[in-house]
Amino acid sequence: MNYERVIPRLKIGQYWFPMLMLGSLPFLGVSYRSFEYDEVYRKRFSKIENIVDIISMGVEYGIDVLGIMPDIGNPLFNNLLYAIKKVEGSYGTEIGLGVCVSLPIEINGQVNTFRRWLTYYHYERKLVDERKLLERYLNDPVLQWRKGWSKDFANAIKCMRPYVEEDFEKISINFHRVEEILKVFDGYRLVFIEPGSEVDFLAISKRLDILSILLDFLKSQFKVPVIIGSHHTGVTIPLLEKYELNFDGFMTPINMLGIMMFPSRELSLRAIKNTNKPIIAIKVLAGGRLNPSEAIRFALSYVKFLMVGVASIKELNALVRALFDALSDTRVI
Repeated sequence: MNYERVIPRLKIGQYWFPMLMLGSLPFLGVSYRSFEYDEVYRKRFSKIENIVDIISMGVEYGIDVLGIMPDIGNPLFNNLLYAIKKVEGSYGTEIGLGVCVSLPIEINGQVNTFRRWLTYYHYERKLVDERKLLERYLNDPVLQWRKGWSKDFANAIKCMRPYVEEDFEKISINFHRVEEILKVFDGYRLVFIEPGSEVDFLAISKRLDILSILLDFLKSQFKVPVIIGSHHTGVTIPLLEKYELNFDGFMTPINMLGIMMFPSRELSLRAIKNTNKPIIAIKVLAGGRLNPSEAIRFALSYVKFLMVGVASIKELNALVRALFDALSDTRVI
C-alpha cells in the first residue's frame, strides 16, 4: 500500500468509509459520454484482468469500497463479481460493496418510466422557470444516454398524463423482489445499501409511509447504513428532512455543470448545503466532461465523500492526485 497516498477515512453513522470510493458503471460498459465510449468500455472490461488491475490499485490507495448495481444479465456484471473476489484473494482483504437497488415500485403492477419522469416535471415546474426546466429534461447528457430520450419525453408531455393523487394511493413496493436482488451479493461484504432514485417518486407522492417501512426493513435485515439515492435533490432532501426517517445519508449528483441535478443546480446545492446528513457525491466529473482537479474541488466544497467511476489506472491516479491537491487547499478534514 502506498502509505503516502492513502485516502482519508471518515464516518457515516458508526462506520468508517474512504472519502473517495469507486463507482462501477465503467466496468459495466456505461460511460455516459457516448455509445462509442460504451463499446470501448465493453471491450476493455470483457477482460477480467483489466477490472482487477483498477480495483487492485484502488486497494493500494486505501479505496476498499465499490459502488455497484445488480446488472443481472450483463456478462460484465459477472466479470466484476469475479474480479472483486480475485482482488480479495490477492490482498487478503474484503472489498466493501455499496449496493444500489432500483426499487420495484408498482401501481397496479407497474410504473411507467416516462409517466414517472413526467410527474417529476409537473411537480418541479412550479418551483423553477418552466422553460429552463424543460430544456434540462430534454437535453441532460445523462438522460440522453438513453436512446431516443428527448423525442420520447417530448412525446410524453404531449400524450401522457402525470401520476396523480389517486395513483399515489395505489403505490406499493415488492419487498420480496428487493430481497431477491440483494441475495445476488451473498458471500460479499455489504457496507451500505442505496435505495435508488425511485425514492424521489415516493417523496413527491408523499408516500413516506412506504419509504419508512422500506428503510426499517433494510436496516433490520442487513445491519448496514442506508444511503438514499436522489436525482431530484432540490425537492427530495427538503421533503425528507421534515420527517424522522431511519436512514444515514444521501447519494446524489454534484457537478459544476448541474448534470442530473434537478430541478436546478441552485436548488440542489441549497438543499445539499442545508442538510445535516452525510452526502456521497456522484456524477462528479459529469460523465467525463470535467477536469478532475476543478470537479473535485467543487464537490468537496459541499460534501466530504465522493464516488467516481474510472476506466483506467491512469484515470484513477489522476483522480487521487486531484483529491489530495484539493484536500491540501481546502482542509476538508
